[in-house]
Amino acid sequence: MESVIFVFYTIRENAPNKNWTYSRFPSGWNWTGAGSTSALNEPVKEFQREEQFNGPKNNRLAMKNLLIRVFDTLKRKDVITKYKIRFSYKP
Repeated sequence: MESVIFVFYTIRENAPNKNWTYSRFPSGWNWTGAGSTSALNEPVKEFQREEQFNGPKNNRLAMKNLLIRVFDTLKRKDVITKYKIRFSYKP
C-alpha cells in the first residue's frame, strides 16, 4: 500500500543557500515534487513551500525520520525558519 508524506516549510529570506539535495531514501520512497502553498494572488500562508514524497506505508516512519533529520539540519543552518511534516495536505 502506498503512502504520501508532505513537508511544509518556510525558507529564510536571506538564506545563503536555498537549495538542497536528499541522500538515500528508505526502500521504495521517492521525491514526488515541490511547490508553493498559495497561488500568486493569495496572501502568504504560514508555510510558504511544500514537498511531497511517496512510498510504501510499511516504512513510512523511516522516511519521516529521515525528513526530520534533513529539515532539522536546514533549520539549524538557518536555511528554513520552520517546518511541519504531515501525512495529508493540511499544513
